Amino acid sequence: MTTSESGRLCVILCTERSGSTLLSVLLGAHTRVLAPPETHLFRWATYDVWSAEYPMAGASLRWLMEQLAAGDVDPDQLFAGQPSADVWRWLLSRAGQDRVLVEKTPAYVQFRDTLDRIELLTPFYLHLVRHPIAVAASHLDRKQRDVAADAASSVAAHSPKRLVRSAGRQIRAAATRIIPSERRRKLFAWMEVWADQHRRIEDFLISIPAERCLRVHFESLVSEPVATLSSICTPLGLEFEPAMLNPNANLPDVLVKGIGDYKISERRGIESGVADAWRASFDANILPPDVRRLYERLSATP
Repeated sequence: MTTSESGRLCVILCTERSGSTLLSVLLGAHTRVLAPPETHLFRWATYDVWSAEYPMAGASLRWLMEQLAAGDVDPDQLFAGQPSADVWRWLLSRAGQDRVLVEKTPAYVQFRDTLDRIELLTPFYLHLVRHPIAVAASHLDRKQRDVAADAASSVAAHSPKRLVRSAGRQIRAAATRIIPSERRRKLFAWMEVWADQHRRIEDFLISIPAERCLRVHFESLVSEPVATLSSICTPLGLEFEPAMLNPNANLPDVLVKGIGDYKISERRGIESGVADAWRASFDANILPPDVRRLYERLSATP
């Protein structure tokens, strides 16, 4: 448990590619909220193991400590040997009772013991849901981008003359390298991952008091941002602030450098069209029956 003098922890639970970076950035634009990029801290029992297993996330922790006026403190010395939950307790105590810290790391929903570790701090949970086909399509899009980036890197290794001749050819080929049958297989695989992780979230939240949980839909966030953000602010003891509508105004520099959604810095604002962009390529009727039933249940009023 945190003390009455500590800040409040808000944890976003969701699958990858659900829009958690956008939600986190919008919340982080509030004057009383700090929302670091993914820290991954709760994935491991202790700070030492976390530091060894996922050193990239150290930038997120250091960014948060800087925002809490503790940038001159060496986290390796301060947190050595400590449970990861105690690291967050320290951060919350440093924040003070008027602040809310938002933690979003989609990987948390992969294992129940990680969720149990988070619950040691009795946080407020945001269960973020996005259409399963949209999530699966976003995974495919990221894979396609990665393939194209690999092709571009390969081209860069060529001589200047060959670079001119081969650049366009290789990058165009990369964009179509995932053949239709493989694309379909991966699409359905990601939908099953979506279902498995949301079932785990449901099973976990069923034992959490209702006043500490709120289900949020990505589609509502981008189509009705004021209403959706206001509904989040209320149980957190916050009032909606117009600055929350500008996702680019408050991007942590470590996010821009690559921790989190690679697309967030490309956004010009909250783009409502992204909610249904997948419909141009996929038929909603391809949802497997079990995934459809789960999505319909999650779409109902909690």
